[in-house]
Amino acid sequence: MRKKRADVLLKGLSAEKQKWIVCTRMLSAKYTTVTGDVLLSAGYITLLGGFSQRYRGRLLQKWTKALTEEGFQCSKEFVFTELFGDSYQIRKWHLNGLPQDTMSINNALVTEKTKQFCLLIDPQLQGATWLKREFQALGSLTCTEQSDLPKFRKAIETAIDMGRTVVVEPWRRKSARRCNL
Repeated sequence: MRKKRADVLLKGLSAEKQKWIVCTRMLSAKYTTVTGDVLLSAGYITLLGGFSQRYRGRLLQKWTKALTEEGFQCSKEFVFTELFGDSYQIRKWHLNGLPQDTMSINNALVTEKTKQFCLLIDPQLQGATWLKREFQALGSLTCTEQSDLPKFRKAIETAIDMGRTVVVEPWRRKSARRCNL
């Protein structure tokens, strides 16, 4: 009886050993590219926020080529969300109104990871809706309109002092409420 159980255990462990071998090979391949990928990610977070997806792709290709010429190895297919994306967090963002396209997810990751301010150009107001839902629950959101200059300036100053997220909304009629969802 014990011998049978031991045999079953050994067979199970040998299958697990194969999984570990495959996982080790994958990790060792990733390990060689981690420095280049982190450099690309740092550039992505700090410099590419205001550009289109197409232009981001072209810059990443140029940066990858430059890093390779300097001796850094980068992933053949660099995907920003693979390095910083958390599937649970991304699903939560989708529930809060974030569109499911790659650029929106990358923008949300940049918004989350940056220590600087983020500029979100949002003509369809999808990003603003997501920001409001995401940060109103935390109580760290200030909404303002640029049309009322004294209030706008005060709102920005206060938000900077308090470390709050600011959404500058497009101009609307006086009767409309601010920070509506």
